[in-house]
Amino acid sequence: MAKAPKAVPPPHGAAEDRLGWIATYYPGVIDARAAAEIVLAAGSDLWGHDIRLKAAPMRRVRGTVLDIDGNPAGNTRIRAARTDETLSEELQTASTDDGVFEFPNLYDGEWSISAQREVEGVKFMAFVAAQVSDRELDPLKLCLSAPFTVRGAISLAEASGLDGRVGIFLRPPRSPVPGS
Repeated sequence: MAKAPKAVPPPHGAAEDRLGWIATYYPGVIDARAAAEIVLAAGSDLWGHDIRLKAAPMRRVRGTVLDIDGNPAGNTRIRAARTDETLSEELQTASTDDGVFEFPNLYDGEWSISAQREVEGVKFMAFVAAQVSDRELDPLKLCLSAPFTVRGAISLAEASGLDGRVGIFLRPPRSPVPGS
């Protein structure tokens, strides 16, 4: 996978398109699942496996982050990361005093948008899986939630070699409707 240096300006697109460089996989595809594998043995040289970087239209994603009472949550950290990239670059911004945030340059695909705010030592968080495609995404709503506990048991067949710890990640359901 290759990415353009931040100092390299993207090419110009049509008048209505703002283009930006995106992660490009060998042999020049933007979907990691379509990438071709390159096998390199230790101590060998390999030539002819060039990656031609791709540019894509950039979309603006705007929204509001709300506290647990439904009021705008100003000065809250907001992050965006692609869900389908191996080494996704995490973009960051913060909400304004009225809870509004914006990511001006996201390209098409599924993005995990999250917010986190600490109040009196308690971390409040919000997550949404946003599908960005061929248009601006506005308004997106992030509602902060208090931490909670999940209790249960995990059983693994033939769990040899584990140190007794298993990580669990809870992912929000996909929401096809912006702002929901």
